[in-house]
Amino acid sequence: MRSSWNLLRYLSGFTNLPWMCIGDYNGILWPVDKRGRVEHPSWLFRGFREAVAGCMLSDVELVGYPFTWSRGRGTTHSVVERLDRAMGNRAWHDRFS
Repeated sequence: MRSSWNLLRYLSGFTNLPWMCIGDYNGILWPVDKRGRVEHPSWLFRGFREAVAGCMLSDVELVGYPFTWSRGRGTTHSVVERLDRAMGNRAWHDRFS
């Protein structure tokens, strides 16, 4: 995870132009990004949020069902998470949102 966060920071330093990243980050930013039985470690929230904030990225609005990954659907042990996201910098949001 940390290597992915460092890569995101590295890439953000290349331009001040509008840019965005879309993909499966395999991490969640906020507790509301997960529903399930096992809590997500706070250091993972914090680390991913710090990387995103350091790159000055913010979510592109998600419309519809908020979760992009699930396990155990239909059981009492089901877990859903928002692992996939699209994020853009301020210049991207100003131009395209």
